[in-house]
Amino acid sequence: MLMENADRISIKSPAKVNLCLKILGERSDGYHDIFSVMQAVNLFDEIVIEKSKKFSTSVSGIKISGKNIVDVAYEKLCEFLGWKPEVSVRILKKIPVGAGLGGGSSNAAFFLMGMNKLFNLRLSVRQLMKIGASVGSDVPFFFSGGSAIVRGRGEIVESIELPTNYYIVLIAPDFPINTKWAYSQFRNSLTSAEKIKYFSKLSSQNFFEKISDFENDFEKIIFEKFFDISKAILLMRDLGAALALVSGSGSSFFGIFKNRDDAQAAYNMDWAGKKFLLHPISYDLS
Repeated sequence: MLMENADRISIKSPAKVNLCLKILGERSDGYHDIFSVMQAVNLFDEIVIEKSKKFSTSVSGIKISGKNIVDVAYEKLCEFLGWKPEVSVRILKKIPVGAGLGGGSSNAAFFLMGMNKLFNLRLSVRQLMKIGASVGSDVPFFFSGGSAIVRGRGEIVESIELPTNYYIVLIAPDFPINTKWAYSQFRNSLTSAEKIKYFSKLSSQNFFEKISDFENDFEKIIFEKFFDISKAILLMRDLGAALALVSGSGSSFFGIFKNRDDAQAAYNMDWAGKKFLLHPISYDLS
């Protein structure tokens, strides 16, 4: 997903969905420990990084207030390196914002990968992941290659092989849900170790057997405030989705379909919000 020459690199930065998301409890640092199965999908932002005389970023497709996450990633990279590789960065946003799809985190991760290639920094994936973890909780996942079990506050990433031969109907309502708000509302009891152990035993061979038991602990909170999302997910299940779930802390939700005809029929429904017919992806980090 990288195209480069000596002074410029173009990157496609993918979204992710949470196939499962369990909240295990609040940490002493104010974050929460999680268990999640994350999957990258073929919905992309576009990033162009070009060598320049000074660092700058521009974003089109959405309005950004305050500091962009790529600005933070640049600052953390410079701290790690001890010098400043100057670039201009242009980002075209196509991934809905505030939808639980990890678009900003993906931008940060792929920006770091792009900088590594453009300046031949020779940083390892482990080093890039460490820098990414200091930027945001979802950033390390995007160094997994596309499919991973994620633990801790997001910094513990175990790449796994999952099938990519299914379809995802993704709906992004026309309103965001603030992640900090969602976590502040969370009051559920801890997920049991046995349940996590069961979810951990995931592979390409048992994927469709186990996903029917996947859950997102944020759904109860979201359904109480956004009843229309609850109704829409029930409809997705009625349309034959093997799994229908909120992604992250919302507001987006998705259905997984084994064949394209069923997915196309679900996609053709009159959903409230942006809709996408997608599939899972894997990618090479080299």
